[in-house]
Amino acid sequence: MKTARKIFTLVVVLAMVFAMSVPAFAAGNYTIIFKTSGTSQPSWTTFPLEGKSVYTGIIEKFGTNAQFNQLSNGHYVLTNINGFASAPSSTAPSSFPNATAVPNHLGYFLIETGPQGYHYVYAGNDWTYHYYGGGDLWDYMDQHFPVGGSVIEVEYSMQVTDWWTTEEIT
Repeated sequence: MKTARKIFTLVVVLAMVFAMSVPAFAAGNYTIIFKTSGTSQPSWTTFPLEGKSVYTGIIEKFGTNAQFNQLSNGHYVLTNINGFASAPSSTAPSSFPNATAVPNHLGYFLIETGPQGYHYVYAGNDWTYHYYGGGDLWDYMDQHFPVGGSVIEVEYSMQVTDWWTTEEIT
């Protein structure tokens, strides 16, 4: 009986050690790859990045060749890497032909108004990011700390986003 108890105790201790070591293995390097209008930029790839936000990884790779705008909420949005800068469209997207431009807000168009509020669309070339293969990321780059083995794709391409809001863009 004493031997069985010792073996059981040893198994429990090993299980606890293994369970505590899993987060250490998960917090490894991740990679950022870049695309501009669908074309990979292999010379821009950053590796290795461990325990750093996507924002920090981009700043460390590009320095002053990467520009971010700080929003009123304190977070950052990527606006330019090596001259690939945010470029709002001056015409409404073809999927919303009746949308009208919002004065003094290039790239923003009003689609319609209704009981829900205002229906807007934004169109323009901008930087977005997601997990390689398509998993969307909805937090800011300075808030996202990928786990080890992840591949983050940062892409410059035409973006068309529509949404409803109760506040008018003025």
